[in-house]
Amino acid sequence: MNVEKLMQLFPNIKQVTIEPNDHFTFLMNGQKYAIPFDEVSQDQKNLLDALTDHTPFHTEQENAWQNFLHKQMAQPPQKLEQYRFNVIRIQDGKVNPEEFRQSLQIILNKPITLLWQNNRHVTLLEEIKHNEEPVTFENIIDVMSEDLDVHLRVFVSDIKHHINEAPDYLQWLTSMSHMIWKATGKRIIHQQDSLLELFPSLLSDQDRHYFVESILKETINKSSLLNTIKTVIENQGNITSASKELFMHRNSVQYRVDKFIEETGSDIRQFDQMIRVYLALLLMD
Repeated sequence: MNVEKLMQLFPNIKQVTIEPNDHFTFLMNGQKYAIPFDEVSQDQKNLLDALTDHTPFHTEQENAWQNFLHKQMAQPPQKLEQYRFNVIRIQDGKVNPEEFRQSLQIILNKPITLLWQNNRHVTLLEEIKHNEEPVTFENIIDVMSEDLDVHLRVFVSDIKHHINEAPDYLQWLTSMSHMIWKATGKRIIHQQDSLLELFPSLLSDQDRHYFVESILKETINKSSLLNTIKTVIENQGNITSASKELFMHRNSVQYRVDKFIEETGSDIRQFDQMIRVYLALLLMD
C-alpha cells in the first residue's frame, strides 16, 4: 500500500513528527502518518497495523517531551539539572519498539525516555542526576545488539544543563548524526570526536587529492611510513609510546620520523605542521 492509495481512502491523512492525541498514528516506509480517529474504523486500523511498520509506542510523558522538543509546547514536562541526547540508529534488522524499551530498561536499570523519529532512528533522552555517571554505551551496545538481533549505532551528545536549549540542540544533533554515520563506520561516536570524523566528507575528491598531494608529497604511497607517522602523532609525538604500540624499536621509529620530515618538509614536532599532516592522513582514510 502506498501513500497515494491511502490519500484516496483517507483525504485527511497527514505526515507528522509527533503523535496527535486525536489521531490514529502509524509508520510507513519509515515516515509517521496520522488519520483522525473519527475517519478510520477498527477494521481499517487492524488492516493498517498489518500492512505498515510497527508503530513506536510513546508514553504520555514521552509524547509531552516530543511536543516540547518539536516546539509544540513552551515548557518542558520536567526540569532536568543535567541531560544529554543519545541518537540511536538501527542499522540492520527490525526491532519491536516495546522490546527495545524493555531491553534498554533492563540493562540500565532505571526509567528511560525514548523518542522515536521513525522505525530506524530513536533518541534516548538521558537524565543525569547529581553524582550519577552517564551511560557508557561502549559497555552495553554489544549486549543490546545481540539481545535484539540488530546492528546499533549511537551518536552521543555532550552533557547539557539548560533544558530550554534542547529543541534547537536536538534538531542540530539529529541532522548531524546522519552526516556522521555516512562519514564513519564507527558504532559509537561522541560529539566532541565527531569533527575529525566529519572533516574528510566536507571536501570533494579533488580537494582531498590536491591537499594530500601538497602535504604528503612523495610519501603518499608509502603506507608503512604513513602509519608510523600517524601513530606517532596520536601518541602526542612520543616516540617511545609509539614504538611500543607499533612493536618497533625506538630507533626505527625515530628514523622513519626523520625520513618523513626530510621527504615532505613537514616537521611533525611543530604543532601547526603536525596538525596539517594529521588532517592530510585523515583525508586518505
